[in-house]
Amino acid sequence: MPAPLLVAAGWVLVTPTTLPPVLRPGLPPVILTLSDCIQEDLPQPPGGTWFTDRDAADRARAEHAPHASVVGVALTSAGGAALCAQALPDPYGALEVLRRQEPVAPAERVLGWEVVGADDWFDLHSWHCHGYADEVATALGIRTNSRGLLASHAEASTVLHWMLTRPSAEAPAPVPWFPVALTASPAADRALAHAPRP
Repeated sequence: MPAPLLVAAGWVLVTPTTLPPVLRPGLPPVILTLSDCIQEDLPQPPGGTWFTDRDAADRARAEHAPHASVVGVALTSAGGAALCAQALPDPYGALEVLRRQEPVAPAERVLGWEVVGADDWFDLHSWHCHGYADEVATALGIRTNSRGLLASHAEASTVLHWMLTRPSAEAPAPVPWFPVALTASPAADRALAHAPRP
């Protein structure tokens, strides 16, 4: 089965992030994540989501966080269309790039997939904020890669379905949740692989 078409949503700054001990049993000690609940406080556009202008992301990195890397955020074409079709508050235009349905550049490498939730102002949270990795490994046999990311859209979708069918006491925050791919140029991928660990 061919991989689904990926379309760009935006760009974020990331650094390899050391996890607190409570989240470590099912995860590597250092991961990549879009969630500012877990990673260090890095420059973000208004609203706390991804940049919709790659140049703005690069400027924010150069001026305020040269130790970080700029990575792309992508959704499947169908997932992007479904997210844009929801009546989500989007006061800062976070869905601007996604609505264009532009394919991810061929040179971009998929680093892995993360399940994220967007709150009322489109601030992103990770499935790791809920510490689900151990339960997912036991229940579904799905484990993350060395960066704490899932291997495929199919795995991320399976994890998402599992999360959303938890009993209410174990369910994630009641916000829209969806799978995203983190993508990077070969140079950014190499920089992340060799970045100093916190």
